[in-house]
Amino acid sequence: MLALTVVLSLLISLMVNWKYDALTAENRWAVANETMRGRILRESLEEGVLVEVLLNSRQFHIGFVSTSPRPDFEGDFALAPELSGFRHPTTHQLVITSEYDNQPHGFRIVCLADEVTSVSHFDPDSPYIDWAIP
Repeated sequence: MLALTVVLSLLISLMVNWKYDALTAENRWAVANETMRGRILRESLEEGVLVEVLLNSRQFHIGFVSTSPRPDFEGDFALAPELSGFRHPTTHQLVITSEYDNQPHGFRIVCLADEVTSVSHFDPDSPYIDWAIP
């Protein structure tokens, strides 16, 4: 009986490993164990949702996540920027100063995990945005 249990457990694990490749298994693990930051970044990558990435310097970038070296999105990641600017020091309002319409296809910036203060969805209709693009 013990031998049958061991054989069945080996066969089942082999069948599961054939069904899911390493990347799929990592992504399934990430979805079940991800942080809010990881979820927002994953949604941007998978669904094309605009995100705002605020850096320690109060500078921010708004764009689409284009790559992540790790499936849990807790490390550095690449962003295809659409807009950028800074947070006003007293009002904390987003001041948008640049847009990236004329950048070549494939232009990306890398956001270092140690420099990222927060990640959030971007709402272009928010009343807390100052559109200061020259």
